[in-house]
Amino acid sequence: MRSSASNLNFVKAQTVPNLVIAPVGANGKVALYNGSAGTVQLIGDVSGWFTGAPAALAVGFTTLVSAQDDGMELPGYSQPGAVSSGGRYVAFSSSAALPGAPQGGAFRRDTANGVTTLIAADDIGVFFSPVGITADGNHVLVSTYNDLGSDSYFSAAVRDLAAGTTHLLNVTADNVEGDGTSEAMALSADGRYAVFTSNSTNLTPVSTDGSWYIYQRDLQLGTTALIGKCGTVNGCWPWGDVSSDGRFVVYAEDLAGTYVQQVKLWDRAAGTTVLVSATTSGTPGNDQSLSPSVSDDGSLVAFFSTATNLVANDTNGESDVFVRNVAKGITTLVTRAPSGQQANGASQDATISGDGVYIVFASNSTNLPTSGPITNPVGRDEVYGRNLATGVTTLLSTDPNGAPGNGDADSPVGFGSWSPILSRDGSAVTYSSNANNIVPNTSFGPTNVLMRRLK
Repeated sequence: MRSSASNLNFVKAQTVPNLVIAPVGANGKVALYNGSAGTVQLIGDVSGWFTGAPAALAVGFTTLVSAQDDGMELPGYSQPGAVSSGGRYVAFSSSAALPGAPQGGAFRRDTANGVTTLIAADDIGVFFSPVGITADGNHVLVSTYNDLGSDSYFSAAVRDLAAGTTHLLNVTADNVEGDGTSEAMALSADGRYAVFTSNSTNLTPVSTDGSWYIYQRDLQLGTTALIGKCGTVNGCWPWGDVSSDGRFVVYAEDLAGTYVQQVKLWDRAAGTTVLVSATTSGTPGNDQSLSPSVSDDGSLVAFFSTATNLVANDTNGESDVFVRNVAKGITTLVTRAPSGQQANGASQDATISGDGVYIVFASNSTNLPTSGPITNPVGRDEVYGRNLATGVTTLLSTDPNGAPGNGDADSPVGFGSWSPILSRDGSAVTYSSNANNIVPNTSFGPTNVLMRRLK
């Protein structure tokens, strides 16, 4: 029989009822006192009546996200979408069949308890791709691709997993769906602001011409702000970012339709838009710049570019990762070897942490530094992290012994691990991988989604 009172107390001579949660001190310890003359019944008081919270992954540990309930990998192709603060939740898409989604779909993985939740199920000609998640993991930004009928189109929505509701973003002031196609781009950490691109002409009172524009939807007020034009009728890249509070938005702009994109930073509070992909003197990059990511205070923007004029002596003929100090107007090359030389391969897909200290990116370079003696001698795509404060670059897509991921057996030089996405707080990175040596229960066949705890 369960007792009604406990002799295991938190203060001397105190008597407390049973089933009371013990307060934890600032040092992480619990002070316990025996309130009776007998032996403290520690096991009897605790065991069976309290359920511990799911444990977070240990720092440096990599886990399989695209997993079945038994921990085995999902068959087919899986792609990461976003990771919550703390790294507990990862949103991803997969072509694999799961309960409620025989054609695949968008999912959220709880890495603490191993539970996968369906966000939206794919259907014939309809596909869902998650691209953003809130800090608590309860709201997910999703792009929907509909290929049914004669016209193909995208729409953008935020899915509230706790409430089971969906909020369409590309709507007019009267809550009517826009007359064009729209793609989701980024979601603020608190879930209030969602950024998307669209060629609709009726989303705001300002008439548009059918070209592509960037919008920010305030889900709290139900209003939509027009940020600016990002592309011609040929479209624009739906790769961008938003700060945690929604104030700053970064995106790639191609107004000439020449596929020479420039990165721009929009400040909602100031009402200004500034060029990011520029030299220290302010000259725009001479080739495409993509995949921008912004720190929470808007002072730093990371991106990758094939431009050769952003910094001096850019002669490797490959895409490189840069960070722009917006306030100082200084562009810095991130992908450097310990000697100071450029990376000798292509680097892309940069994401910066909210505090602006850490950047993750993918690269097939063989001369980048790592935290150990093992580098990337094969020249396969691998995931790296760089601490901007210390200047240390670390290989992240490794097996438990620090060896790089082994990639696809049929293509030793090529896809290994790529598309890294950093959590807003910089505590975790999720990425795609063809390697079978990074985590157990994986093979060379499917493309998996993995996540590594960084801090």
